[in-house]
Amino acid sequence: LGKFFIDLANSIAGWASGGPAKVAVLSSGLMGTVSGSSVANVVGTGSLTISDGADVTFKGGAINSADNATISGAGTTVKFENAVEGASNRVSASLAVSDGAKVELSGSGVTLNVKNWTDDATSALTLGAGTKLELTSDASATTIRSALTLAGDLVAGTLDDEGNFVGETLVVVRAIADGAGTISAKNVSLNGLSG
Repeated sequence: LGKFFIDLANSIAGWASGGPAKVAVLSSGLMGTVSGSSVANVVGTGSLTISDGADVTFKGGAINSADNATISGAGTTVKFENAVEGASNRVSASLAVSDGAKVELSGSGVTLNVKNWTDDATSALTLGAGTKLELTSDASATTIRSALTLAGDLVAGTLDDEGNFVGETLVVVRAIADGAGTISAKNVSLNGLSG
């Protein structure tokens, strides 16, 4: 019965932004109306929906503009990967990563463009080979506090007509775990070292 309610909730809300969370709430509500028992509700739906929020993958072209996106929760991993060579995943609004969550980019040609990046020291950011994270900000600087694994390219600011980077300073607070990728910005500060 729990699987039926999860499938029903998934068909209603699974496609939406934050789908796994919406499916969990909706299926739990449906199960509760039938069982009336909190224990039965957790066993019937929670055992299946709780793990869904722990690993969410967006394939090429699956992310469109959104007002805000928040990724939070210890053990939560959001992966951006391309389904088609050269496809791009773009979030043109704010992205907040917190509470031990992880963001991973993988697949050659994947670009994630984020306006107003926010993270904290408990989160992690992994850029795989062939990926690019483009950060723009309403402020004068973008700061990355996450543990950073850099096999892809990290770009902050925008390009002017002559191909020069203009815009904010990029501040990387924590150590870089790989270093095979590149970092480009108007001004870069790595662990207090400017360059």
